[in-house]
Amino acid sequence: MAGSPPASATGTLQIYLNDINDNPPALVPREAQLCERVNRNTNGVNITAADADTDPNAGPFVFELPNYPPSIRRNWTISRISGDYARLGLRYQVYLESGVYEVPIVVSDSGNPPLSNRSVIKVKVCPCDRNGDCTTLGAVAAAGLGTGAIISILVCIIILLCEYRGAAGWCLDVVVSDSEAADHLDIHVM
Repeated sequence: MAGSPPASATGTLQIYLNDINDNPPALVPREAQLCERVNRNTNGVNITAADADTDPNAGPFVFELPNYPPSIRRNWTISRISGDYARLGLRYQVYLESGVYEVPIVVSDSGNPPLSNRSVIKVKVCPCDRNGDCTTLGAVAAAGLGTGAIISILVCIIILLCEYRGAAGWCLDVVVSDSEAADHLDIHVM
């Protein structure tokens, strides 16, 4: 039964959504670069975390190095900068050869209960110039190419040039010894 005239009303409905801590934090960045020689004041990478939850289930974050493998805590350090940032660096007086190292880091959020995530950051350790930038040779070495691989690549380039420019009157005679004692490559220009 409808009234005459028809009636209507306006009201306000408030809905409150509570965020639950259902997303673990993820490490940012996932890749970084460090100089192989430690300078106490400058060597390190600032790290943070991204969390899809909102306050109070996100930051501040806790950054920790895992106990296993033991080489991680022996070679690396994490120092807190603020609630959302930390600095990953090489331990003072630790020297690591140029290369790419996978460093696991455990990141925990501030939720109740807190969620944690074991993330890995790939750190390229390389020789640096005075400005703290990887040198060109250091960048190649840190990419995983050793001296033998670099020499092999150069020899292949020389052989290709020999094939291409053979008619120009110069070529290379490459002699590779088969013995296990030989650890060098003899190149003779003809």
